[in-house]
Amino acid sequence: MKKILYSIMALAIATMTFTACEDVPEPYPIPTPDSGGNIEYTYKGNGTLESPYTCADAIHYVKSLGQKESEIEVYVKGFITSITDEFSAQHGTASFVMSDTKNGSNKFTFWRCLYLGNKKFVNGDTQIKVGDEVIIYGKVVNYKGNTPETVQGAAFLYSLNGVTDSGGSQEPVAEAKGSGTLEDPFNAAAAIAYAKEVGEKESDKEVYIKGKVSSITEQYGTKYGNGSFSISDDGEPVGEFYVHRALYLGNQKYTTGDLLKKYDEVIVCGKVYNYKGNTPETVQAKAYLYSLNGKTEAGGGQEGGGQEGGGEVSGNSITVVYADLGITDLNSPITLSDGTTLTFAQEDGKSAPAYHAGTNIIRMYARNSVTIKASKKMASVIFNYDTYNNTAYKGNDEMYGEAGGNKITPTKDDKTVTFSNVNNATLKVVNDFTSDGGGTQFRCTGVTINYAE
Repeated sequence: MKKILYSIMALAIATMTFTACEDVPEPYPIPTPDSGGNIEYTYKGNGTLESPYTCADAIHYVKSLGQKESEIEVYVKGFITSITDEFSAQHGTASFVMSDTKNGSNKFTFWRCLYLGNKKFVNGDTQIKVGDEVIIYGKVVNYKGNTPETVQGAAFLYSLNGVTDSGGSQEPVAEAKGSGTLEDPFNAAAAIAYAKEVGEKESDKEVYIKGKVSSITEQYGTKYGNGSFSISDDGEPVGEFYVHRALYLGNQKYTTGDLLKKYDEVIVCGKVYNYKGNTPETVQAKAYLYSLNGKTEAGGGQEGGGQEGGGEVSGNSITVVYADLGITDLNSPITLSDGTTLTFAQEDGKSAPAYHAGTNIIRMYARNSVTIKASKKMASVIFNYDTYNNTAYKGNDEMYGEAGGNKITPTKDDKTVTFSNVNNATLKVVNDFTSDGGGTQFRCTGVTINYAE
């Protein structure tokens, strides 16, 4: 009888306990599964200087990339919890682990990266210590799928306890200019100030903001038709204003046209607010790119033109080394010395093809394409590709060519990717893949085109 009585009393106490607690709000949002069974995650920052990623944000971001390094640089803020290698004058770099709190569990690794100002550490510079609050800036990766960290040699210490390379704090120092009209647009500092004044409720009017692209979070593409990027007065990552998922020229979704690159001069038009009280930015889907390097929705401004290329003609072939072409970007076709053109496109891939001046390599990511147009039929096209750290960047297995309605499967060896039996004046090569990101990049160093007899 006592056992039954005790059981009833315990049940009553448990009921009272749950009833008393059910109306108490949670101290933080609880992740909930989405329709696919995955746990949703809400970012606290967006990876910009104005709103850096937390370590938890950064960990989630790199895990979403798989084992591929990020295409963009991001800011991550936290506290040093342990030091693997202090900065040394011998190497100029350091490695340490950071978290969102001084003894937190979200561990993010700063791996062999440079000092303040993206410079090597020298004797006399302030040394790091456990407990320091830092902001780091650079590319990130989930190394071997289990270590969220910065990419070696591609990141640096942006601030140390609020001090940057200039000796000041990380707050923007640019002077606010402009009135927000087309004739007198805001600069980044003025846009930040205005958004903070507006608060968390969106502005009741559209404003114009002018600046240079300092970083690109989401490149324009046909999948969503919008883009996200940051701008500053000089294109450097200080005093940036964040443009969030803005439409393309003419206030239309992106279908085709020039893609953004660092230092492009832009004017953005739209409504702004201070997102969650800590991130001045444009309102999603209520802003658009008014002009890009002077080109507007009406097609005015600077006219794009093909880049004059080169190539060595020998008999019925032309051999091209990309390093010799003087390429500055891939926004316009490359015209070879015999009139043949190479046009690179993002298609429906997550990332746009890119030319890396340091290595003289053109990188084609998942689903990117290059279309070769000649004045006469081509017999075969042979691409040379790069191998780095024992990885042969010869594209995905799904890669194919298309010529005159015929699909061509390439042959690949340890140096080249060859498309044979083209028999057409146009060949489109697609680095196809099962998704719009990931896979193996096609890193081309040059191409040889053999024309039909």
